[in-house]
Amino acid sequence: MDISVFTVITDNQRNLPFYMETAGWQQHQPPIHRLSGYPCYHWLQTVSGAGELILDGQIYSITPGMGFLLLPHDPHEYYAVKEPWEVYWLTFDGFHIDTVMASLGFTGSCVLTLSDSKPAEILLQDIIEEAKTNDGLNNLELSVLVYKFLICLLKYSSIEDNRSLQQYYMHLAPVLDYIRYHYMDEISLEQLASCMNITPQYLCRLFKEAFSVTPFTYLAKYRIKKAKELLLLNKSLTIRDVSHAVGYNDVSYFCSLFRKYEGMAPGVFRKTHQ
Repeated sequence: MDISVFTVITDNQRNLPFYMETAGWQQHQPPIHRLSGYPCYHWLQTVSGAGELILDGQIYSITPGMGFLLLPHDPHEYYAVKEPWEVYWLTFDGFHIDTVMASLGFTGSCVLTLSDSKPAEILLQDIIEEAKTNDGLNNLELSVLVYKFLICLLKYSSIEDNRSLQQYYMHLAPVLDYIRYHYMDEISLEQLASCMNITPQYLCRLFKEAFSVTPFTYLAKYRIKKAKELLLLNKSLTIRDVSHAVGYNDVSYFCSLFRKYEGMAPGVFRKTHQ
């Protein structure tokens, strides 16, 4: 059974350095699309299965031992890519929290890989159990637990590594923008490399370091994402129409790619999400 706990935020609680808003565990994380972001800080951590996060136009794989920290009001979207996507989550806020978070090194939304995810899971379980008492006397204890959790993230993940990744994303921005605006066209590796005036070989190396995939795999995943949107938002389009709209003239190849990444045919995906 899924677990969700909430706290009633009092004026006294708002004066604490940290206070928990919600926390929980979910065996089947549903898709979330927030154009205006979430009003509080938001952590989500994969236990099993896998999901993808879309943040600032980038797609991040969130596998076991990984999680993401979202700053308030950062637009984002996430969804399962390997079911069941089992997750823990925590949302929190606090008095002058932006300054405190910056002092801890959390200056932007980021994806973290934990060298050991168990300590974070145990602390999240402790937060959930403490919040269940809901007697109004546990606010200080919850504040301490949230702080311990953030220190745990610092201990078992490398902020510097994530800053390095962000530098890769900024460096690759011309290529990512080209894919975003031309995914429906025929695209060659040479065209993508020319966006940065580098060789195709070096572009492949950058993509491997930043995303752990080749440029064409990134392009394919982006096209499949767009295909999913078309399948659900425009029911009048045929599978052939969708295939052509996302850059695949060969419908059979499009369907095989869709099955590869979604585990089902495009038509089945559409019926499943009606």
